[in-house]
This record gives sequence, structure tokens and C-alpha cells, in this order.
Amino acid sequence: MCATTININQNVITWKRIQLKRSKLKASAKTSSMLAGFAIVAMVEVSFQNEPDNPVPPYLLMIFSVNTILLVSVHMLALMISICILPSLEEICQANQFGKIDPTSSPHDELNIFIELSWILSNVLGLLLFLIECVICCWLKFWENGSPRGEPGKRVALSATILFIPILITFIYFANHFYHSLVKYNFERSALQLKEVENIALDLRSGFPHDIARSTSLQPNFAHSTVIII
Repeated sequence: MCATTININQNVITWKRIQLKRSKLKASAKTSSMLAGFAIVAMVEVSFQNEPDNPVPPYLLMIFSVNTILLVSVHMLALMISICILPSLEEICQANQFGKIDPTSSPHDELNIFIELSWILSNVLGLLLFLIECVICCWLKFWENGSPRGEPGKRVALSATILFIPILITFIYFANHFYHSLVKYNFERSALQLKEVENIALDLRSGFPHDIARSTSLQPNFAHSTVIII
């Protein structure tokens, strides 16, 4: 009975892990495809007035191009990982709806490092690069607007940059706080599960002597029988 309980608990925990990994991959795929599309549209739609007295500086164009390439590459990598792994998890979950299937056949543990990499690239690094992309687009869009020498537009871009600083600090703080909270929750849950396994093991050990005594009492006394026969 206790061994069956342990097996059921392990299956429940495994299925929860599979569902969590599948949800992470779905969120990564959706976020990456959307933000990568926005980055491509921003690169195509950005336009310049080409004013000779106030041209857009080359270093700003270089920063924009490098950040755009990094943004698209990071999200495409996360999307590729999600597309490659997600069908396997979907097939396992779909098969579980029609009948009993061993959850250990799922590749979520072996590919866990790639799943976490996809989650981090899409929802941490990718979002950070997207925020930086928005600020750079503000500088490119408003650099040449207004006279003299685009000063009104530059003030608008500077205001956006100043507003971006507290947003960036909040973003980093929340990511760090969320990571520590998640690690703490996983640690406490693992400790609780370990405690449950230890309690079940103690129950099994306490039940062994009774089973042994009972099985011993049920065995026939072959020595006594032999004496009677002789």
C-alpha cells in the first residue's frame, strides 16, 4: 500500500513538472514570435529626414543595428528550442488523456537545460533587449525633429531615456526577486516531499517486523513433522 502511494505521488509530481515545462515552452514561443516580429517591423519602418545640418550619428545607427540583430537572434533561438521540444511534451500530455502512460517517458528532464534556456532568453534577456530597442527607436525617430538642429526631438528622446531608467531598475529587481522566490519555493517543496518520503519509509520499516513474524508463524514445523513420520 505504501509503495503504491509512493508511486502515485511520484507520478503526480512528474506530471506537474511536465505541465510546467510545457507551459514555459508555450509562453516562450508566443513571446518570442511576437517580439521578434515587432523588432523587424521597427527596423523596416524607421525613417530618417536626412538633414545635412543635423544628421543621425553613425554610432547611434550601429547601436540600433546591433541591438536589433541581438533581439531577433535571441528570440529566434528561444522560438527554435520551443518548436523542437514542445511537440514531444504535447504528445505525452495528449496520450495521457486516452489512457495510462508512464510519465517518465517524457524527455522534459533530459532537455530541462534547453527549456530553461528558452525561458530565460525569451522572457528575461529578450524583454530587456526589447526595452532597449524602444529607447533607441525614440532617439532615431526624434533626432532630426524640430529646430534648431532637432533640439525639441532630442529633448523628447532624452525624456524617454530618463523614464526608461526606473523601468529598467524595476524590471531587474522583479526578475531577481521572482528568481529568488521561485528557488525558495522549489527548495521548500522538495524538503516537504522528502519529508513525506521519509515518513512513508518509516511506516514501511515499522511494518516489516510484523510481516516477518506473521510469515514465520504461518510456516509449518517441518522438524516436528519429520519426527512424527520417523
